[in-house]
Amino acid sequence: MSHIAIVPTAPYLQADISSAIDILMLQLALESKAGIAYLMSAFGFLILFLTSKQRTFLPLALTYLGAGLILLSFLLAGHALIGGLKAQIVLFVHLLGIAFWLGSFLPFQWMCNQPDTSNLYLVAHRFGSLAWGYVGCLLIAGIFLVRLRFRLRQNQ
Repeated sequence: MSHIAIVPTAPYLQADISSAIDILMLQLALESKAGIAYLMSAFGFLILFLTSKQRTFLPLALTYLGAGLILLSFLLAGHALIGGLKAQIVLFVHLLGIAFWLGSFLPFQWMCNQPDTSNLYLVAHRFGSLAWGYVGCLLIAGIFLVRLRFRLRQNQ
């Protein structure tokens, strides 16, 4: 959500509300790290929107590109910059774990809405086995980020 703040950034730079539509101030705001992250995120969401109804190979590859751009945009701006490269890598692992965790529920929804649910037990068991791995990584990365955040706050 911090990417939405790029439009109010331009008036803040010039201390005038009219600069919200000033091309020079918007260009200056978009050339910052937060602006680049905003553009990367917006482009990723646009790719996801345009390919959301397509089911062929190329849109599927573009979907991965869009999701990757959104993930990378979180690494360019925000609190991950304070902790350096180590925090950015851990944040990437954390966000990837969240994406896998939430994305893994979509096949369950689809399978539960089908008339034949005979494979649901096998899929749920496989999901549970795999979840130990990526939820564990998610938890470890989250704990690391919290410890890093407290350590950085104590040093300020």
